[in-house]
Amino acid sequence: MAFRVYRFHGLVDVLVDDGVSASLQRSIDFQIAHFRDEGEATAPWRIEVFPYERVADVDADAATRFHLSQAVTGSLLDMPPQRVALRVEAWGYSLFLHGGSGFLMVALQLLLHAQGLSLVHAGAISDPSGRVILLPGAGGVGKTALIARLVRDCRCQLLGDDVVALSDRGRVLSVPRAFVLKEYHRETLPDAFASAARRPRRVSPGVRRALRFAYRNAPFMGVTLKLLSMAGVLENVVARFRPPAEIEAVPVSSLFGPSAVAAEGPLRETVFLERYAGAAFRFEPLDGKALVRRLFSIMHHEWVDHMRAFWQLGAVEIADLPAYFIEMARILEAATAAPASHILRIPEAATPEELTRCFLEKVSL
Repeated sequence: MAFRVYRFHGLVDVLVDDGVSASLQRSIDFQIAHFRDEGEATAPWRIEVFPYERVADVDADAATRFHLSQAVTGSLLDMPPQRVALRVEAWGYSLFLHGGSGFLMVALQLLLHAQGLSLVHAGAISDPSGRVILLPGAGGVGKTALIARLVRDCRCQLLGDDVVALSDRGRVLSVPRAFVLKEYHRETLPDAFASAARRPRRVSPGVRRALRFAYRNAPFMGVTLKLLSMAGVLENVVARFRPPAEIEAVPVSSLFGPSAVAAEGPLRETVFLERYAGAAFRFEPLDGKALVRRLFSIMHHEWVDHMRAFWQLGAVEIADLPAYFIEMARILEAATAAPASHILRIPEAATPEELTRCFLEKVSL
């Protein structure tokens, strides 16, 4: 049996079976390609990932039902509609997945908790002295653009722009996922956009056939589009229903160079980023308990697509969810107890340049 090995800070090894689909492999690489390594598993815990089709049949005599899933209490959860399964092992978990890698991060979180760490939805940079500034905030608030400028222009190193790990000893561990370029990053990362534009776009044959059929068979297609455009209707419809443009995921090393990533560092301070309807930037102290509540909530908000499986792990006694919530709160409280915490309220229309300028005025680097 051949595996790809990913070593997460010597704490958890992730082994991915060579038989997984290309799309699942790409999804896993997006999350943890930075930790790709060779050799045998040596960490105290590990996660092995297999194609969903290889999940062992549940023993009918031992199986229980929970909604649309089947399970063996305390050891196996199989969710056929989602094509996700998890089996408890002495060394961690076996995962059987069909689609994306999001549930892999949930399993990683459970194993990190056993070692006093928790994933959080936040960016992080280390200042020139090696101390870490944590930058939590909801998706789209400006974390990626701000971090890109700080790494590029201020001698900072990156630990992650979307997810990092906090330890109960006040250290931050890097999770440097690939940067997901979106249309609003065009001014911040022009070189990356230029490179992406040169790559040929793939359009599946099925999509091409559907578009060709619509164009050939819709009555008066050209005239209709022209009239809609002249009336301003077409632009309004497109603007309303067009999803945010995601160009591609770009490895951090290709954006900033291989030395731009820090492995870990002590937490210096936290600046929670939040967009609001006001007209002026506001930089205010953030109560420690409020920070913990926010960190706790936005991490699980990121995992909303996997919460059904998460709750079912508790229902079949694979995970002790009350203990999980208590432990996560403890880790976050311990990690953020000493350093200062602030909230930076960002006007809704503020540009990346304005955000960076305000940040540098308030936070010394």
